[in-house]
Amino acid sequence: PSLILHRDLSGRLRETAGRFSREALVEALFRVEEARDALEGNADRRLLLESFLLRLHRTALRAASVRRKFK
Repeated sequence: PSLILHRDLSGRLRETAGRFSREALVEALFRVEEARDALEGNADRRLLLESFLLRLHRTALRAASVRRKFK
């Protein structure tokens, strides 16, 4: 079974994933797991979403900065 639910978006997913290092993608997945665990622990959803998006954004910015340095 494929891990991609929306196969019509697989090209876009490949293109987007190519912008980030493996480490940045793993960190992003870790952030998703953290958020999921917090939800299961009854965290405030609004606060959790805000925190999650800020952390994910910082991860993306760091990844973009690193990629620019090595181009």
